[in-house]
Amino acid sequence: MFEEDDSVNRILENGRLLIDILLKDTKEGWSVSSPDVLGNRKIRRPTTCKIPHLATHSALIKLIKPSPRLEDFARMIGSPTDFSTILHALLAESNSGIRGYLNKLNRLPDDATKSDVQSALIDLIEQISAELGITVITRLSQKMAVGGILAYSQYDIRGEADICIYNTDNICLLVIEVKTRKAFHDERWYHDSRATQTLTPLYHFNAPTFLATTDQYKLFFENSKRDSIYTHPSFHEAISEFHKTIKIGIVGEDFLLALIICLRSFPASKGLDMNEHPDRHTDQAAVSLTENSRKRRRRETKKEPSFVFKNSTGQVERVQVRLYNEYEILKFDNDD
Repeated sequence: MFEEDDSVNRILENGRLLIDILLKDTKEGWSVSSPDVLGNRKIRRPTTCKIPHLATHSALIKLIKPSPRLEDFARMIGSPTDFSTILHALLAESNSGIRGYLNKLNRLPDDATKSDVQSALIDLIEQISAELGITVITRLSQKMAVGGILAYSQYDIRGEADICIYNTDNICLLVIEVKTRKAFHDERWYHDSRATQTLTPLYHFNAPTFLATTDQYKLFFENSKRDSIYTHPSFHEAISEFHKTIKIGIVGEDFLLALIICLRSFPASKGLDMNEHPDRHTDQAAVSLTENSRKRRRRETKKEPSFVFKNSTGQVERVQVRLYNEYEILKFDNDD
């Protein structure tokens, strides 16, 4: 549906028509709250994992940029770029269990349940963390809510993130949305519920977000200004920027490298913007954050995510993504 020759506004209009239909369907349709003082409405049902991809704001999907190189990802989130050396050193250790946990994940049967896949992913991440000497905290089913990412931007949506990995400073290092092989049969990340299912935790937790099965994955992350989204893996060459972003990765060493980058990152840092030409920066510059600079940056005002597009009249329109804290999400639930 999100093809390069389709205009953003044409797809956006189709998305709004779909939402209108779903709102009018009294049996199978959406349940929403009354508008608040700002005109925003909360979608009580469905949650993010059940919202069709067409209901997502088309500009948000089309503005996602390719990131073929993990080095760029590492620099952007303030992580050391020696991840390949680190992984190969870990795998060379005779007592390393990383390969075994990866094989366990890959070898799960086609009919494995989501909980089976989730458990195998957690085992793998915690093994990598242990061998890196990094203490992490794993949290499951973390509540989340954002607004502004649907075709009608006044709607707020909610859900639960499958796996959230935190450091000891209670900063989220990465999020994984889990899919079974059967649920990911068409191999297009944005289809069915996957658009809102990945973009909601990306915005809410402000952390790199994976969509993962037993053998495939897709990674999403923001730039420092929080006005662009990048995805890895991506095709180096394709007929369009959009088609570069649709590549799906294999859960193998590339996946392990992406996890290591996240686990060794400094989320309090700004990182580097892709537009800053990361090739011009040395590896040392990407990781030479002192403890004082990290603390200082942690105190900086958090940036609010947004995205822009040209509307049907040709004017540039900026959509602000609304974020909600734990108290507001609890109130969201209590309003049901």
